[in-house]
Amino acid sequence: PSAGDYTDVFEAYAAGLGALPLSIATVYACVKLLSEQVAALPLRSLRKRNDVFVEDDDDLGYLLNVAPNGWENAYDFKKRMVAEILLEGNAYIIPVHRYDDPRRIDHITLAERGTVNYDTVRNIYVYEGRTYRPWEIVHIKNLSNPMDPKQGMSVLAYAQQTLSTAAAGN
Repeated sequence: PSAGDYTDVFEAYAAGLGALPLSIATVYACVKLLSEQVAALPLRSLRKRNDVFVEDDDDLGYLLNVAPNGWENAYDFKKRMVAEILLEGNAYIIPVHRYDDPRRIDHITLAERGTVNYDTVRNIYVYEGRTYRPWEIVHIKNLSNPMDPKQGMSVLAYAQQTLSTAAAGN
């Protein structure tokens, strides 16, 4: 999907929740507002060294804030990332390393919805047939999923769970 095009997600949640069109428009407006505001902010790449988080001096900071890849600018990349976090609960950033220097990152890509699987037994991520160890992929998750703490939960799924629990209690 293009940046901000999540119509299919809204329609799926509307069908599952029996939501009114007004509430779908509200969700869309909120996601749009949040994703655009966060996309305008700089992101910093931090690593933990000697129990202290320090700014990383690798290529990731530049790629996140200036030019993530050859097909989208940093604003659209971050906007899509925030929308994925809010609507899906997870965003996966895949670093693609340079051929001439595998220690350096050439570009980053945001995995499309539903294309990354996490294997809890082997503690690996699988994307496009390739396996990644947890430190080789950037996994940003939203609310923790009580059924699987390694996966995030979208704000819509969390709201649905909360409303279902409240309805069952009445």
